[in-house]
Amino acid sequence: MGFICDTCGKEVSPKEGTLSWVDEGNSLRDFKITHEADQNHQCHPRHVGYVHLWIATGIIGYTKLTEMLADYWVKGYNLDDITGLKKALNQISLYMWEKSKK
Repeated sequence: MGFICDTCGKEVSPKEGTLSWVDEGNSLRDFKITHEADQNHQCHPRHVGYVHLWIATGIIGYTKLTEMLADYWVKGYNLDDITGLKKALNQISLYMWEKSKK
């Protein structure tokens, strides 16, 4: 099982993909799972945060990702893309579940 790139629609493996988002002002938005080269956010590159899928799909990496998101909220950031975040976390969780059954 792989992931589907939110930009090109093709399959992306954990080794070649990222979970990226826009971190601009006090807003987190535009969560996407993509090939690293396909992040394609409409903002200055310095406002793009990302984590490699091969990191996020391990239990320690997934835990660190959720800790990082919690840290954003403690700092007063707004989550302005709950749908995108849920979609990404669901794909990652499903991947981890399927991987654990092997």
